[in-house]
Amino acid sequence: MRLVVAALIEREGALLVGQRRRGDRLALKWEFPGGKVRPEESLEQALIREIQEELGVDATIGSEIYRTRYRYSEHSHELQL
Repeated sequence: MRLVVAALIEREGALLVGQRRRGDRLALKWEFPGGKVRPEESLEQALIREIQEELGVDATIGSEIYRTRYRYSEHSHELQL
């Protein structure tokens, strides 16, 4: 199982969501900012790093909102998000 973190970034009732680039893995799918957790990282550390890499900002991480598991049909491993 792979651990993945994602951020729900809200401002004035709108959520920040991005669309993957054409040609990328899972091209044109919509996603929240985030990514894979490295073995040495806590969930919070991984989310701070991913937000910095993807958006170029320093994030303050709030409490966990939701946790789920999912398996894409094209992958053999399950994700815990």
